[in-house]
Amino acid sequence: LFSILITAAFSLGATPNVIAAGIAGGNGSFETNTFTNPGFASITDLWETTAGSASGWTFSGTGRWFMKNSGNNSGAPHDGTSFLNLALGEHGGYGFSASTAITGLEVGKSYAVEFFASKRVGSVAGTSFSASVNTTIPTNLTVTEASLPAVTSGLANYVKQTLTFVATATSHTFTVSNDGTGSSAGFLVDDFSVVPVIVPDVPPG
Repeated sequence: LFSILITAAFSLGATPNVIAAGIAGGNGSFETNTFTNPGFASITDLWETTAGSASGWTFSGTGRWFMKNSGNNSGAPHDGTSFLNLALGEHGGYGFSASTAITGLEVGKSYAVEFFASKRVGSVAGTSFSASVNTTIPTNLTVTEASLPAVTSGLANYVKQTLTFVATATSHTFTVSNDGTGSSAGFLVDDFSVVPVIVPDVPPG
C-alpha cells in the first residue's frame, strides 16, 4: 500500500463518522526514499538504512538495517520494490528495532496495525521478532521463525500479521524488533498499514 490513509467502514445503523489513521509519512511499504548501497558482499540489491534514511521511521541497534528490492539475494518485497530486512548479526551488531508514529488516532477507539512478514533463507530455528505499540499499552505481537513457512532460492513467503490496540492518545509509537541474541538470517517485513477495528452496534434490550 503506497498510501496508508485508511477510511473506516460504517457500522450498520451508526451515524457516519470517518476515522483516519496511518503510518507517519505514509511510508508503510518503504517506497518513499532512494537508498545508498554500502557495497557489502557485492550484493547489488542491498541498501543501508541509517537513522532518518527511511521517511517516517527511526532505527536503533548496534548494527545496520538494510533494504532490498528483489529476490536476488534473500527475498522479495510484498508490496512495491523495497522492504525491510529485519537482519540480526549481519555486518556487526545486535538489538535491531525500527519505530514509526501512528497518527490520526481517536482516543478510546480500537485499531489494528497490519503488516506482512517472511523469514529469510537460512533463518535460525528458535529466533523471533516482536511488534508493540508504546510501552504503556499492554499489547504485543511475537512472531517466531517456526510460525512462518519455509522459503527457498531467495524467494519470500509472506504471512499477514495483526497487532490490535486501543488508542489512549491521538498518536502512538509502533516498534518492530528482532529479538534474537545471536547470529540469525532474520526476517523480512513490509506493507504496514493501520485500520480501525469496527465494533458492531449492540441493539438495546
